[in-house]
Amino acid sequence: MSCKSVSNQLRAVQQFLSRFTSTDALKQRILDVIDCFNQTLAKPCR
Repeated sequence: MSCKSVSNQLRAVQQFLSRFTSTDALKQRILDVIDCFNQTLAKPCR
């Protein structure tokens, strides 16, 4: 992986994280995504 692609990935992560005003807001968003996934896409094990 080139330094340029690593730099671009870090910049994308930084932009994503900057949307959240606190770690609690980030944590809540992650939990909301997991909850949505469980309700809509998750299937029980057979």
